Amino acid sequence: MKLFDSLRNPLMTGTLIAMLAVVSCDSPTCACSDPTQFRLDIFSGRGQSGAAGQPLADSIVVQVTRFPDGTLAAGVPVAFLPLSAGSVSPAEVVTDSLGRAATEWTLSLEPGIDTLILAMRTILEGNAMLVTATVQ
Repeated sequence: MKLFDSLRNPLMTGTLIAMLAVVSCDSPTCACSDPTQFRLDIFSGRGQSGAAGQPLADSIVVQVTRFPDGTLAAGVPVAFLPLSAGSVSPAEVVTDSLGRAATEWTLSLEPGIDTLILAMRTILEGNAMLVTATVQ
């Protein structure tokens, strides 16, 4: 998670984009030399609410498929980055044989909306999305 700590500081956003490029496809089972050939979708876990400082009831699960045929993509690294004071475990996951990667999201201590960035390779390549959860 230290790799992504700069995102929490709005003045350091440019640094984040450069750092996300480090999340690359080093797995021998991953043929993702061109990340635009992949699609990142939220498989489950969106729209949750939870108690401040506690993990959500369900993990955040994403699924990566190849574009345009939709086949499942194993071995693709995915990064999970909370924008608030919350945390995730693990922060980086390689997709399994079903193209899925999951993380447990612990919410911040302040009531409101927490936001989590889900990224495959770099934000600049269009392979990132946001998911939110309500902190009660």
